[in-house]
Amino acid sequence: MKLKLPILEVVVAAFRLPVQMRESLLPAIQWPLILLVGLQVAGTFWGGPEAGEGAILMIVLFGITGLVVTAMVAVPAHQIFIRGALNEASGGLRWTSRETWYFLWSIGLPLIVLVLASLISMPLVVIANMTGVPVFASLAVLIGLIAGIAVYGRFSMVLPRIALGQAGGLRAAGQMAGEHYWRVGLISVLFPLIINLVPMFLQGALGPIGVPLAVLVGVYFVIVQIAALALVYRWLQEFAEPPEEDREDEGGNDDTAFLDDEQADERWLEDDQRGDQGPDDRRH
Repeated sequence: MKLKLPILEVVVAAFRLPVQMRESLLPAIQWPLILLVGLQVAGTFWGGPEAGEGAILMIVLFGITGLVVTAMVAVPAHQIFIRGALNEASGGLRWTSRETWYFLWSIGLPLIVLVLASLISMPLVVIANMTGVPVFASLAVLIGLIAGIAVYGRFSMVLPRIALGQAGGLRAAGQMAGEHYWRVGLISVLFPLIINLVPMFLQGALGPIGVPLAVLVGVYFVIVQIAALALVYRWLQEFAEPPEEDREDEGGNDDTAFLDDEQADERWLEDDQRGDQGPDDRRH
């Protein structure tokens, strides 16, 4: 029986991991993290309806800037979450080719998903327009969402691979996700969609008083989403078929090969609870 990516365990561990590794994580991301908090605060006050005709431009500007800063947080965070150590060329306010590619794929991958999901759901959109039956429009949205989860799940490992400086692009990312792409998609798409509703609820429910809390929760959830991707990467690296680009580096000394399904899951969770040891520590 093949192992299945443990969705619930990954989600729970993603909330714990940033706290467990805070001593090594915070010094590496403190300055881009401060910028991210500033952007969240500025976006709260400057991106609303009162911005008038410039609201759309403001939203786009804050969105792009936010992705730039998020790349500066994500690259060192992935390195720490996955390998337990920071690459000497990463961290702080540095901008390297890894941050550049991470930023570009943070934009490019959702665009690819959007185009493919739109093409898949297009026939139902046409039928809905021709017949005027709303159920077809609802089905189009549902099918588009399912397709988006599948496609993003297939290729989302390109982001942590970029942070680690690994080759292969989308091809290697797709091979890494393999048959687990549905579960990867639920963690990388549906999970962020759900938790990002919390800051919006806090701000709406508490008004101006809730803004600081919403900002802090929102920034923390950004790190949680990065941690979730990193944990998925760690699990796939340890228990799934590796991409061709990675096979020559494995060394054939995977000490979990003798474990059954239940023992393997327990072993992986024990590694996460220690917080300072990833699969690379045992493999290499």
